[in-house]
Amino acid sequence: MFTRRSIVFNLTVTSLCMILSTPVRQGCASRAAGLARLPAEASVGFVSDGDTIILDDGEKVRYLGIDAPEIGHGGDPSECYAQKSRKANIAMVIGKKITLRYGIEKRDRYGRLLAWVFLPDGTCVNIEMVRSGNAWVYRNGEKDREMLPTLLKAQREAISNRRGIWGACTSRPSPVYCGNLKTYTFHRPGCPLGREISQRHKISFADRLDAFSEGFSPCRVCKPLSAHTLRHIPGCVIPGKVINIRAQPLFPHSVSQPPKPQKPSCTSRSSW
Repeated sequence: MFTRRSIVFNLTVTSLCMILSTPVRQGCASRAAGLARLPAEASVGFVSDGDTIILDDGEKVRYLGIDAPEIGHGGDPSECYAQKSRKANIAMVIGKKITLRYGIEKRDRYGRLLAWVFLPDGTCVNIEMVRSGNAWVYRNGEKDREMLPTLLKAQREAISNRRGIWGACTSRPSPVYCGNLKTYTFHRPGCPLGREISQRHKISFADRLDAFSEGFSPCRVCKPLSAHTLRHIPGCVIPGKVINIRAQPLFPHSVSQPPKPQKPSCTSRSSW
């Protein structure tokens, strides 16, 4: 026998369930629609910079596995080689029909498609931008590791031959660079983000090219790729192992060089 209280309770619960389930249903529908809109082939209508294009239908595509110098907006200066990187991308893809292959994540937080882009002859644009020195490897944690060995090989070849960025862009050297094994980003000494690297994720590099050769990307705050530097503070905030790749070349086409003097490592908190 139902009492008035039990009927009211049941109606309240039913209403709450309907309200709470609506966003869930809408979210599932939106996700399914987004996946259905993943183009396998398309034509390139515009090139934003060295790692981003816009398709003829207006969809933005961010190249997986790489990063390119930023083009300045709103009065901000462009990073070194940004315009040349864009021109190289234009020369490869503008007006051409491309094939897109997607990784684990299909879109980034800005809604852009994340893809490996291939030309009609099978050339992977992502890899060629790195091989020509117009972009560097961008490691997204443990995701999309399939192409990483090929990308790293292409980047080491570009660095060894001083192509593009590696021959044109100078950087004020730091005594050591602090890397994060979780984000695969490296920092100058003194960078506030370097202080946040946990004990188990820290590593240090004697040279910025050593960090790039292992697939680490430059921090967007302290900008170890540019001539900009923070106030000089010797050493890193965190202890770690110093890797000197150029003293012991990892890639076959590099010219052997004599070992450089050992630089400071990320070994002392007191140095801050």
